[in-house]
Amino acid sequence: MRTFLSEALVAALVLSLCEATCAGEADALDRLERSFLELPMDARRLTGPLFWLHGDESRERLEAYVAKVAEGGNGCFTAESRPHQDWLGEGWYRDLAICLEAAKRHGLDMWIFDEKWWPSGEVGGAVPQHYGSKLLVAEAAHVAGPALHSAAGFAGPNYVGAIAGRVVDGALDGATLVDLAPAIRDGVLRFEAPPGAWRV
Repeated sequence: MRTFLSEALVAALVLSLCEATCAGEADALDRLERSFLELPMDARRLTGPLFWLHGDESRERLEAYVAKVAEGGNGCFTAESRPHQDWLGEGWYRDLAICLEAAKRHGLDMWIFDEKWWPSGEVGGAVPQHYGSKLLVAEAAHVAGPALHSAAGFAGPNYVGAIAGRVVDGALDGATLVDLAPAIRDGVLRFEAPPGAWRV
């Protein structure tokens, strides 16, 4: 298991230590240690281990591990999916349910890694592809106006949208962006570009 501290928490601890030692307070370090050991739950929710699940742990062992996470002063843990032998199967959901029940008993937040391997979003092929990761591809055409720009391919399940903008000093001027949806009929774009350089 690995524990990650947020940058904000580490910075607060270092600042407290510096203030304590600079002030020359005799019990400053004791107070700092106590404040770290007695963190309120909202601060403890910022730290927690990766909780490796393999699929061969007993209910008792999983419950004992979750108890150790709480005993260690953590406020959360992340169920790590990679080594589990039945990822997304009945065994995986059984183990998650055991961990979730134990987390609730100990007042812990439980996070679940969304993927078995990288890249995230592929869902192990167990979910229809249209719910998996997507790739956004943008294409641009340069148009010198005034002119009619006509092109096909602006329809279908993979089409997202079309815009045009004036090019000023070699860069697209965001203040001139125009939604070209009204200029599309039956998947064909017909854009009457005003005078000047445009990118469609």
